[in-house]
Amino acid sequence: MIGYVVGLDLGSAIINATLAEENNNGEFQILHSVSKESKGIIKGNIVDIDKASIVIKECINELIKQSNVHIKGIYVGVGSYNGRIVSKKNIYYTDTDNEIITRKNIEKLIDMSKNVSLTDKEIVVQCIVNNFYNKEMGIVYNPTNKKCTSLELNSDIFISQKELLNNIKKAVITAGFEVSGFTLRINSLKKIFLGEKTATSNMLLIDVGAEKTEIAFYKNNELVALSYIPLGGENITNDLAICASIPKEEAETIKKTYSSCFIRKLEDENSFKAGNYEIDNKLFYNVIIARIDEIINFIYEDLLNSGFYEEIDSLILLGNGLNYFEGIKRIFEEKFKKKVINITKYDLDIKDSSAITSIAIVKDAYDNVKLVYDENNIPGKEITNTDERKKDSISSKNTYLKKIRGFFDF
Repeated sequence: MIGYVVGLDLGSAIINATLAEENNNGEFQILHSVSKESKGIIKGNIVDIDKASIVIKECINELIKQSNVHIKGIYVGVGSYNGRIVSKKNIYYTDTDNEIITRKNIEKLIDMSKNVSLTDKEIVVQCIVNNFYNKEMGIVYNPTNKKCTSLELNSDIFISQKELLNNIKKAVITAGFEVSGFTLRINSLKKIFLGEKTATSNMLLIDVGAEKTEIAFYKNNELVALSYIPLGGENITNDLAICASIPKEEAETIKKTYSSCFIRKLEDENSFKAGNYEIDNKLFYNVIIARIDEIINFIYEDLLNSGFYEEIDSLILLGNGLNYFEGIKRIFEEKFKKKVINITKYDLDIKDSSAITSIAIVKDAYDNVKLVYDENNIPGKEITNTDERKKDSISSKNTYLKKIRGFFDF
C-alpha cells in the first residue's frame, strides 16, 4: 500500500502544500492543506531561492505538525511558461513468452517515452500517461498483471527549462526536503475537473493566477496544447493603486473586499469609503473591467491563433485571479460564446481555494506512483502515530473530500 504523498504548488501570491495518503481501503485520501504568503517567486519562477525556501519550509513543517508524519520527499507542480509538449505513441513493450505485465515493464515504457530531442537548456519534466493499448485488451489505463505480447503507451512528454527546475530543487533542498518528482501544474487539474463525463468532449482549462494565466486544451481528456499569458489578478491591483493613488496593499484589500459587487457599485452613490480612502465607483468599475477585458481578449486571440477555438465545447475557469469578480462567468460567455464553468472555493466547500491546485498536484503524483510503485521503495513512506493522526484529520474533511471526488467524474 502507498504511504503518503505531498504536493507543492509554488504560486506568485500563495505557496500551498497538501498531504494525502492511500487509506486502508486503497482509496486516495486528503489529510491536510497549508497555505502561506509567497515570497521569492515571480510569475511562477523562483527568483530568490532563500526567500522561497523559507516559505516552503514553513508549509511543510506545518503539515508535519498537523499530521504527525515524517515528510522527506515532495512532488512539485511546474508552470507551462517556456515549456512544450511532445506526443509519443507507438512505443511497444514486447514479450514473446506472453508473460504478465509488471510494474517494471510499465516503468521501462515510460523511460523509453522520455527519449526525446532536447536543446542544451531543456529537460524532461514528466511523462504524462494517457493510456495503454493492446489489440486483445483495447485501451486500458493500468495493464499491470494482464497478459499480452505487446503493449503500446500513449503519452505526452512535458519539457521545460533546466534553470527553472534547478531553482525549484535548490529551494526545496535548502528548506530541508527532497524533490520526489515534478508534474505539469495545469495538467494536474485534469485529475479533478476532467473525467468520464468529459471523455468525448473538447475542454479548455483556464487558470488565472496573480501574475499569469495558464491555458490547456484537451480533446477526449488528452492534452493537445498549452498556452501562457503573463497577466493575472495582480495587474488589476496595480492599476487600482495607480489610478486611485493608494498603496498597493490597500488596493489589494479593496479589490478582494468589493470584487463580488464591483458592477453593482455603479448603482450606489458616487463613491464608497474603504478604510481611510474614498474610492470613486466609476473609477473602481472602469479599472477592473478594462483589465478583465484585456486578459480575456488575450486569451481569445491566443485561441483564435491556435486553430482550436471552434473545437472547444466548454471552458473551465479556475484560479483566484478573476473568479471572484461579479459577473465573471457572464463576461466570459459573452466573449467566447461557449459554456463557461467557473470553479470557486464555494463549489468545493473549502475555506481556501488556493489549495485546489496542490490537491490536483498530489492526486496526479499519487496516480503516477500507483502505476509504477514498488512496495518497498516508496519516497517518504515513513509515518508515525498513524491512528491518532487519522482520527484528528479525516473526520473533519468528509464533506470536503466528497466535493473533490465529485469532480473526478465531472
